[in-house]
Amino acid sequence: MIKRSVFTLGLLLVATGALALKSDRDQEILVAADRSSGTLDSTELFGNVQIDQGTLKIRAEHAKVDQADGETERVVFNGSPATLQQAMDEDKGLLSGEAKKIDYLVKDKKVILTGGVVINRPRGTIKGERIVYFLDTGFVDAGVPGGRVHMTIKPKPKTATAAPTTPPTPDPH
Repeated sequence: MIKRSVFTLGLLLVATGALALKSDRDQEILVAADRSSGTLDSTELFGNVQIDQGTLKIRAEHAKVDQADGETERVVFNGSPATLQQAMDEDKGLLSGEAKKIDYLVKDKKVILTGGVVINRPRGTIKGERIVYFLDTGFVDAGVPGGRVHMTIKPKPKTATAAPTTPPTPDPH
């Protein structure tokens, strides 16, 4: 039950970087916590929650997985902060993020990060109190009324150019 839920979670969280390492989806999921309890419909993980799947690493103090009819409906991570990181495809670096709460609504295909949200990608950072990511479209909605969103966008790295060749010496004749 937990493995299916966490696998679904892995698919979602890494989507926050559309280029997340796709091969991670085929890796086994390792789940560890100080304690777990629950029913077939709701499982909670308490203390030092660690979920790893390939390069995907999620850390939180608490996680709750809600299911209905054997399908995951919602996964919520809480921490001070809850964190995630994953390698991106095509050697594009590492995606990392943190928030006090990471809420994945499976049927709605969206992830809501709240409380001191920071998402880092090699080419930039976005910070705010609330960021909503829509998995099926890649659309991001950031900010709260009366709050601000801060972004840093790094310039595209320059490609290496060939070293200039020494022009031939003109023939004096």
